[in-house]
Amino acid sequence: MFKTLVYTILLLSPALYANNNTRQTQLDTLVQRYTEGNNQTAILLLEDKHGDIHKSASGFADREKQIPIKTDDMFEIGSASKIFTAIAVFQLIEEGKLSLDTTLDTLYPTGKIQNLANYKGKNYWSKITVGMLLNHTSGLVDYLNVYGNDDKAIDVFSKKAKVYTFESIIDLTLNFGEVNFKPGEQFRYCNTGYLLLGDIISKRSGMEWHDYIQTHIFDVAGVKHTYFGTRISKILRAQMPKGYNKSHPTHMPMSLASSAGEIISTLSDLDILINAWREGKYYKKTNTLHTQLTQGFHTMDPNIKAITYGYGVMKVGDFYGHGGQTFGFESYVTTNLKTNTTYIVGTNDAQVRSLNLFLKAANIQIYDNDTLNQKCTLLTKQIENFRHATEINHKNIHHFQDILHNKNSTEADKKNARTALQILNKQTANRMPNSGYPALYEQFKQSFEVTCGIFSPENNASLITMIHNSMDFNTVLARELGDKFSVSRVQ
Repeated sequence: MFKTLVYTILLLSPALYANNNTRQTQLDTLVQRYTEGNNQTAILLLEDKHGDIHKSASGFADREKQIPIKTDDMFEIGSASKIFTAIAVFQLIEEGKLSLDTTLDTLYPTGKIQNLANYKGKNYWSKITVGMLLNHTSGLVDYLNVYGNDDKAIDVFSKKAKVYTFESIIDLTLNFGEVNFKPGEQFRYCNTGYLLLGDIISKRSGMEWHDYIQTHIFDVAGVKHTYFGTRISKILRAQMPKGYNKSHPTHMPMSLASSAGEIISTLSDLDILINAWREGKYYKKTNTLHTQLTQGFHTMDPNIKAITYGYGVMKVGDFYGHGGQTFGFESYVTTNLKTNTTYIVGTNDAQVRSLNLFLKAANIQIYDNDTLNQKCTLLTKQIENFRHATEINHKNIHHFQDILHNKNSTEADKKNARTALQILNKQTANRMPNSGYPALYEQFKQSFEVTCGIFSPENNASLITMIHNSMDFNTVLARELGDKFSVSRVQ
């Protein structure tokens, strides 16, 4: 959680929008298609070009009640909060209260917190700098990603009554061992670093970090609908869209996010906030913004060189900003200093990528030709492998079904056939329900189109065969076994 994900890019075909007359229509169509391809997830998009602003919204803020999302709805921005934590740090650097080279031993000279930096029998607390915390090169254990997958993290952390403090999160992090590498040697995204930065802001500013960011960033920009998750009123919280993970409702204690990602905002407020940063309104010196835009950058993923991370900011092409993910939301906030163009994206499902939609809206390609060809080949192979696997299952279940309905079959044969079907049912317990296959078809097709161009008739036929086989597999098992699980896959 709160990691900026740059993998599994599923975009939409640019050919779909060539005949649209207006930019608003183009964006509305783009957002609607993205919603439809992601099981009616609520999608929010803002495009601001030189003050020419277009906003679009599609999908359900509440799936159960089928309440549509609105363009002025608030949403959790997750790690996009980090850019504002970083701005606060750079403000304190301007005032001489910190530097990028300030080491943690000068900020925390004693205490068990120093054990966060143990590595192979040596302690590196005095080697970790503020700059390393900002650009994720500290090596510290990331307290939000220690469980290896988001489902486990949600299960462990999402207890409604739980309140997390700085100290309790530090204690939690200490339970998960040593730093990942010697400080400064690698890049590895780390929410723990930004938890520390929030506390450092409090230490060096003389103000609690929430108050500092409110006063020196939110109030400076003049936004009125931006809040901290731990401070938002229950009335306003109840008016927000629901958050989901893989279409299942989720809850996240905002105290768990802290200065790594607890901000809640709207499309319009985020547009104001990021534009004020682009225009240098938060800094007294012009070279402060220049430093943040040019120094400390590292490749986040060796397979995607077009996306890099610096001091609290992601760079994609000529766009600078940050993405975010909570237990139930995704976001992307970014602006282009050359063209004065800003994009804000929000979704209310943690697994529906806001970065993908930004890339499509801004017409940015992040892969080189060799990588594209590799991805195209991989997608083709994926479709063929899925088709082959479903054909085997399809053949097997119809073989056993024939035995069950053949009047010449012995009772022993029928018993063995039913047992075989029950085994298949258990082995495929994670299969998709029939209602999910239309969206799966769209996702495969869209991904293939953006990677490889035209979706060939051969690939289309393979994908349709895969889906028909899978749906028939569900139907036969439901008919022959009659258990609730199999029937639910068909309904």
